[in-house]
Amino acid sequence: MFFYFVKKNDTLSDIAKEYHVPLAELISDNDIENKNELSVGQCLIIDPKSFIYTVKKNDTLNKIASEYHVSQKDIKKWNPTINDNLSIGQKIKINYQPSDKDNIKVNGYCYEGTNLTTIEKTLPYLTYLSIFAYKADENGNLDNLNEDKIIDLALEYNVAPLMVVTNIKEKGGFSSKIASSIINDETKINNLFNNILNIVKQKKYYGVNIDFEYVYQNDKDAFESFLKKAYMFFTSQDIFISTALAPKYSDNQKGLLYEAHDYETAGKNNDLVILMTYEWGYTYGESMPVAPLNNVENVISYAVKEIPSNKILMGIPNYGYDFIVPKIPNKGAKSLSLKNANKLAYEKKAEIKYYEKQQTPYFNYREDNLLHEVQFDNAYSFYKKLELVDKYNLAGISIWTITTYNAQYYKLLKRLFFIDKVI
Repeated sequence: MFFYFVKKNDTLSDIAKEYHVPLAELISDNDIENKNELSVGQCLIIDPKSFIYTVKKNDTLNKIASEYHVSQKDIKKWNPTINDNLSIGQKIKINYQPSDKDNIKVNGYCYEGTNLTTIEKTLPYLTYLSIFAYKADENGNLDNLNEDKIIDLALEYNVAPLMVVTNIKEKGGFSSKIASSIINDETKINNLFNNILNIVKQKKYYGVNIDFEYVYQNDKDAFESFLKKAYMFFTSQDIFISTALAPKYSDNQKGLLYEAHDYETAGKNNDLVILMTYEWGYTYGESMPVAPLNNVENVISYAVKEIPSNKILMGIPNYGYDFIVPKIPNKGAKSLSLKNANKLAYEKKAEIKYYEKQQTPYFNYREDNLLHEVQFDNAYSFYKKLELVDKYNLAGISIWTITTYNAQYYKLLKRLFFIDKVI
């Protein structure tokens, strides 16, 4: 398997023929609705079957390796008698079978209203399904969700459903005040824990995911104590517990999003920790990649010093943004799926380009005299992030969100890893 970046005048039929891939498979692997809609720079996954190549005039090992996206070292491994002096007509095996695969855990977030068909298509690639979200009020009471069908579907596919609990206000937006009210009051903490426990048992959840964001800086100690109490309470009930954390580079990182989230404490008092390594590019910010690889790796390299690596799930975004450049005050970027980003590039006849340092794609177009810049991810940028899982021996990844089905993501996961099941 390798990645192909569409060139001018390319067609899917020609690409399929050149790389010995059935056209239908190429279309399916890349979730292409219209085979005639390709953009220059668009990233495709090519997953050929192994085949025998016949050496032609002027062929070299380097040329063959480059053309078929394999290494000379691998060609020699597959063909032990081969040397650098090739003969016309010589037969060479090109092998695309995967090497040894590691096991990872994959979490996917969904909403109560996420399409059940989309969820069902995604479940074979998940270990956990985190259903977003039960909202806690200032007294530790919880609202209601109608997620029974989602839980039943997850259990049918041996995917562990997780109950997400947040400090989001009733009308939306994370509330520092709600978090502060709960974590500083023992009675409210116990009320919250017992409310969670009742729902977990009643609805057959496997565990809990705590997602308290924008906790006041001066509540750092209280939040650490809250996590310790949560861990003791839920593990005593044999209930799995995880926490979502803001992406930090250091202990003393400033800002309301970061200061109360202590990595060391969270690592010691959770079964897994989900690092929200996305939203560098965000709705009301300047145009930039949602999850630039260099920023993501900076977070991971710090995190593994504070948290056991086998407890870390690295966050992966399954969305992009359509920014206006320069930014217009009070006007937010439009969120879009990765599939729709490719469709938009085709509609606007835009060439998809690539940031080398950030390892993410982008493109520009003009509309109503405004310059737009679309920041998103593709199969290759996803692959570069997956390399961090191996490099840092992480437990796996967490996808925000599975609301839209991403064939390329799941093709890569299936090809590169065995996905753990815990139930």
